[in-house]
Amino acid sequence: MVSRILYYFLLFLVSFLVFDFTTTALGVFIALAALYHFSSKAAARGRL
Repeated sequence: MVSRILYYFLLFLVSFLVFDFTTTALGVFIALAALYHFSSKAAARGRL
């Protein structure tokens, strides 16, 4: 019984860490894409 509880707790912990990592990676990717988009827009406006 205790081993089953520990197993499910470990499974939940691993899935939470994987989900948290993917959410963080997705947020960083979106932030970098937005930074690149706005900086290229500002550079294009400065050249005109």
